[in-house]
Amino acid sequence: MSPRAAILAIALCTSAVLASSSEASARPGARAATPKRPSAQTLTTKKSALAAPAPAPPAPPPAAAPPPPAPILAPALPPPTPADASPAFEPRPQRTIALTINPFALIVGRYGVNAEVLVAPHHGIVASGFVQTFPRAMLEILVPDAEIGRGPSSRVGAELGYRFYTGRDGPTGFFAGPSFLAMPIAYPRVTESLQAEVVSFHAYGAAFDLGAQIVTGAGFTFGGGIGVMALAYRAPASMAPPPGVTVPSYPEPHVLPRLLLQAGWAF
Repeated sequence: MSPRAAILAIALCTSAVLASSSEASARPGARAATPKRPSAQTLTTKKSALAAPAPAPPAPPPAAAPPPPAPILAPALPPPTPADASPAFEPRPQRTIALTINPFALIVGRYGVNAEVLVAPHHGIVASGFVQTFPRAMLEILVPDAEIGRGPSSRVGAELGYRFYTGRDGPTGFFAGPSFLAMPIAYPRVTESLQAEVVSFHAYGAAFDLGAQIVTGAGFTFGGGIGVMALAYRAPASMAPPPGVTVPSYPEPHVLPRLLLQAGWAF
C-alpha cells in the first residue's frame, strides 16, 4: 500500500470513532451537562456565606440538681401517761355568774345582794335585792330638828340593769350600763301637832353607772364605780301651819349621785 493510501485509511478510522462517540453522547441520560458559568449574584451570596461567622453551638443542658438528703427520723417515743401529760397553758375558766355585796351600803343600813349573769360575751344582766333600814344615828345627822321617835319603817328595794364589760372571760374589765330601780327613801313631814317626823316611801327611777371590776383566777370579784340616778317621787304632805307659825322646809332632790363598791365571788 502506498503511503497516501495508508494515511487515508487512518483518517477514515478516526472519523468512524468520532462518529460513534457523538452518538453515544446524544443518548438520553448519557450526555454530560455543560457546566454553566456562575452569575455575579451567586458569587456574592457564596462570598457572604463564607464571610458570615458560624452559629454558636447550643448551650449545654443544665446539670441536674442533686437529690435532697434523706430526712433523719428520730426514734419514736412512747405516748405520755395521763400522770405525765400536762397542757402547756391552762385556759382561764369562763365565769358567767357573780354574787356580790356592797360594803358601802351597809353603812347606810342597806342589806342585800347583787347577782350578775353574763348572757353573752361582754353582755351582763345585773339584779339587786335589798332591805333598806333607816338607822337613828343617820337620821339625826340628816334631819337634826325632826322628831325621830321609832323612826321610819324599813322597806324592800330592787334594781335591774344591764352592763357592758370590756373583758371576755367573765364579768370583768371596765363596764357601763343603765338600770331601773325602786328605792326606799325617808323624808320629813310636819304633823298636825306641828312637829316634824320622818316617814319612808318608795321612789322610782333610772340610773347610769361607770366603773371597773376584776375577777381573779380563783373567782374572787371586786369592783367599784360611780353613777347618777334620777328619782321620781312625791314628798309626803305636811300639815299647813297656822298664820304666824313657821315650820322647817326640806329640799326634794330628784337627781342624786351614786357610789358603787362590790365584792364577792364569780362562778
